Amino acid sequence: MRLITLLRSGWRGADRARGSMAVEFVVIAPAFVLLLLIVSAGGQWVNVSGQVGGAARDAARAASVGRSAGDAQAQAQLAAAGDLPSQCVASPGGAPSVTVIPMTGGQVADFTAATAVQVRVSCGASLAAFRLVGFPSTRTFSDTAVAPLDSFVCRGGQC
Repeated sequence: MRLITLLRSGWRGADRARGSMAVEFVVIAPAFVLLLLIVSAGGQWVNVSGQVGGAARDAARAASVGRSAGDAQAQAQLAAAGDLPSQCVASPGGAPSVTVIPMTGGQVADFTAATAVQVRVSCGASLAAFRLVGFPSTRTFSDTAVAPLDSFVCRGGQC
């Protein structure tokens, strides 16, 4: 008789636990999805930031072989646009913004007398897929790079 009572109480305990796994899943699943969204948003953030940094370095190198200030600006713009073909969807015209500044000894200088160029690249990227986790729908990523001017390139018509 006692054995039957124990078996019955054991079965009742199993009945009470039935469905608890489903409840745990319902509670934990949204938190897990939120965590995945935050991790993927962070990955997208780092990816775009790295691409803009690479574009700034490439644009600075392209500007360093320019023969004039206008040529350096055009070469830098082409290099940055080539590196960021689809990232700058939130930028005006879908192209990155590129600013070339000739420098000498850390100071702004005339292009013909400059020894280096500083290039700043800005790109408005869309993060709309991650608005659910609190990220802005668009964010402007910027980076700056400096490259020495190529001393073997004729500048200013003094060749």
